[in-house]
Order: sequence, then structure tokens, then C-alpha cells
Amino acid sequence: MNKELFDLINCPKIVIKPPQKEFKAVSGSLRKDLQLLSTDGTKRFSMFIRQNKEFPDNFSVGLLVEDEEGKKVILFRCNGPHGGCYNLDNPHFTPHIHYLDEERMSESQIECTQEYVTMDDAIVYFCRICNIQDAEKYFPFIKQQMQSLF
Repeated sequence: MNKELFDLINCPKIVIKPPQKEFKAVSGSLRKDLQLLSTDGTKRFSMFIRQNKEFPDNFSVGLLVEDEEGKKVILFRCNGPHGGCYNLDNPHFTPHIHYLDEERMSESQIECTQEYVTMDDAIVYFCRICNIQDAEKYFPFIKQQMQSLF
């Protein structure tokens, strides 16, 4: 991962448009969206949360950056298992992370992770990695999880 991508993912962000209280059901999945702004005011981001209604372990929590023309690119995604057939070599069979491939401008870099198992765990991890300063305000379980660690 190059420095520019790392800096975009990790720069401090605040929520400027909070998520709706309840998940919205769309085409077999539950959805929430947030709008974010870097704390220096120079970059606009979106956070999305998706969860399959029938298979709750199939979820995705992602970060998009918006350029000056309004085009959005996914930088980082935390996914639950959704691998189809049983194959331990398939990273989609376990919790995994997608990163933007800067050369192709697609999110093809994948790595398996043990940082989270549930969607709530993934949201906690995501908010920490993406440096969302006021995340506890919108996801109270973050504070609860942090307190239980200590």
C-alpha cells in the first residue's frame, strides 16, 4: 500500500451526515450510510454498511473517497465470509479486507484477517483504522467494547 492510500484511509475523519437509526432493507440486504469529512476539511468520504438478511455473517463495511468531480472510489472494505464453496485457500471464505489496487484503480488486494468476526467487531475495527473521531456517538457499542478490553 502506498503512502497516499495509507494517508487517505488513516486520516482523522468526522461524521457530517449520520446514519439513519434503523437499517434500510434493499434487495435482500440491510444498509446504512454515513458521510464523512477529513478533520482538515479537504477530503470527503462515505462509509457504508451492508449485511445480507439471510446470511448475517455476509457483511461489508467500506470507505469511499470522493474526488473533486464527485466520483467515488472504494479505498478499504472489511468483509465477513461469503466464499461459496468450502475452500480454505479462498480468502472470501473467512473475514477479509479489500484494499484499493492503485495501479488498476480497483479493489483487488485482499488479505485474510483475524481482527474481527462479527459485523459489530468489523465496525469497531473499521472505525479505528479509518480514524473516525466521533464514531462512538453513532455506534455506542464501540465504547462498550473498548471498556470491556480494559
